Amino acid sequence: MYHFAARIIFLSLIVCSVLLVSCKKDSERFVPDNDQALDSAWSVTIPSNAQVHQLAARLLGKVFVKTLNPTLDSVLETDNGLRIQLPGKFLVLPGMVTTLSEVKSEYVMIRKLGDYVRYGVPSQAGMYPLETRGAVFLNLTSNNQPVSIAAEKSILIQFYETDTKPGMNVFYGSRNGFSNTSGFNWVPANDYPQLGVWDSVNPVRKGYHLSIRHGGLIQVGKYIESASARTKVSVVLPNLFSNCNTSVYMAFKNIRSIVRLDGDASFRTFGSSNIPINEEVLFFSISKIGDSYYLGKLDQRTTAGMLAVVKPVLVELNTIQSFLDGL
Repeated sequence: MYHFAARIIFLSLIVCSVLLVSCKKDSERFVPDNDQALDSAWSVTIPSNAQVHQLAARLLGKVFVKTLNPTLDSVLETDNGLRIQLPGKFLVLPGMVTTLSEVKSEYVMIRKLGDYVRYGVPSQAGMYPLETRGAVFLNLTSNNQPVSIAAEKSILIQFYETDTKPGMNVFYGSRNGFSNTSGFNWVPANDYPQLGVWDSVNPVRKGYHLSIRHGGLIQVGKYIESASARTKVSVVLPNLFSNCNTSVYMAFKNIRSIVRLDGDASFRTFGSSNIPINEEVLFFSISKIGDSYYLGKLDQRTTAGMLAVVKPVLVELNTIQSFLDGL
């Protein structure tokens, strides 16, 4: 009990000292009118109109849209290797047995780590980091109403991946949409989707294929395997930055995985648990404060009870876009 209390006091002293030093530095560059306008105040519940939500809207990636005739076989493809096959007479409105005349499809392949940030779907399941091989979003509607897959039909998804690994599983997103905010989670599939590896000779390609019976957010991945101990990592930023105007992430350098660090309004830190120690990672923060944008980056190796200090710098929005493209 004594050690826990001492650690809390120690962390609080570090945070306070960083905030006091940064306060003077920030005031030389930026004089806010009030906390509400800049969202520099921390909040247990982030308001829907917060700056961090506005930033998410500006970073959101493209989603492809195509109108389908569900009485015919259909194929959806993207230039980054996604192919979705939909059999004819495959969709029905809930409670109906007749097929539809027209269906709107929305779809995208999420492959780069930066895309997991853009679409707000970090590779975490139940507060544990996932090693990912790609995620797919597929949404099917008719007259703005969700549609279901006919009982005897399946959707076939295939995507290219040069580094296929054994032991991969299917995870579903906890929500059917995109938002660069906390609260998103990947959940292990419990409806026994069929997942396998495919390869072809002409042309020489390989990747994953899976058969599913519903749309939404679908990821191929697995829990990170490591013999190292796990720990909570935390990040502190200067006092101008809060969970209402800033998102903080940690990207692994030797594992294809990216996690979001959730804001803790009590300690004014961002953190994530169950992280293997001794891993090379990149911490980064993205912020919108008024009409200005900030990007912070810090290369580190994870250690037990880690508390890292990230110092954002003023940048243009396209600098953040380019940074995410390069992850």
